[in-house]
Amino acid sequence: MLSVKLKLFEIMDTKDKLVLLFLVGELDHSRDTSAAYFLRPLPTFATPTLVYFPSVDHYGLDNFDWSNKFTISMHLRVHDSQLDYYLQLTPKKYRVLSKPHSEETLALTILQKEILCSHFQLNEHSLEIDVIQIPPSTFDREGLYLTGSFLENIWLLRHSCMPDDNVWDHYGNDDTVTVFNIY
Repeated sequence: MLSVKLKLFEIMDTKDKLVLLFLVGELDHSRDTSAAYFLRPLPTFATPTLVYFPSVDHYGLDNFDWSNKFTISMHLRVHDSQLDYYLQLTPKKYRVLSKPHSEETLALTILQKEILCSHFQLNEHSLEIDVIQIPPSTFDREGLYLTGSFLENIWLLRHSCMPDDNVWDHYGNDDTVTVFNIY
């Protein structure tokens, strides 16, 4: 199944890759939040659970450069004989959740930090974790949520339901220096 997903990703254009990534992000809010779920090596592009395939118009996607094939790309990380595929995503804008996090947000953040540290052999005591939001369109209030580390550039898809009382710091990325490696 992995080879099918990789081939599908290879032949898709940038717009379709982005639509599928945001669709997977939307589905996250109804799924299991167990450790096994977060350690999926690839977003589940080829899956029978996708009931519909939305158009680009559904998401807008003006937060991304469609003409750049590196806006969303697949990479392989080899570490201690362990293979991890990841998506590298380059948005024009993103938001970082201000700290301190609410109790509800903190609970899932701690769980994902433990998963990151265990899977990637990182120091749990020194790893600083952030929650980011990448909107499909520059005007959207919702988007793809990730938990991870700017220093390590390791990110996991996050449960989409976020409390409404969160405060977000907004960042521009027009120079495309900031990329997010999503595992």
